[in-house]
This record gives sequence, C-alpha cells and structure tokens, in this order.
Amino acid sequence: MAPSEIGIRSATPQDCAVILHHRRSMFRDMGEGSPEDLDRMIEATAPWLAGALADGPTTVGWPKILKDR
Repeated sequence: MAPSEIGIRSATPQDCAVILHHRRSMFRDMGEGSPEDLDRMIEATAPWLAGALADGPTTVGWPKILKDR
C-alpha cells in the first residue's frame, strides 16, 4: 500500500466499536483481566467514549483510513 492511499481523519462516535475492540484486544494481549472483566470494561466505557468523541476536544482519535473508503 502506497502512502498516498492512506489518510488520517478525526474519530467520531461511529468509530466507538472499532476503538473499543482495539482497547479490549490490547488489555487481553497484556494479560489484564478475565474475558468477563474486559466485557464489563467495554460496557462501562462505551457510553463515555461515544459522548467524549461527540464533544470534540475532550477526547480525540486519529484513525488511519484508506482514502478510497
């Protein structure tokens, strides 16, 4: 993939599922928490993350995207 095919954009509330999946996987890979603990973490974090991303400067993310998508 050429660098010209990759872009960066601001994260939105619609990105929550992808961000939360990444966070859960990160903690799982570090051996932190049981599957149930990680599920509870996602359940507790999802509403906060959606609101924080909608509010703007409180929480930001910069997902890498393919420019043609």
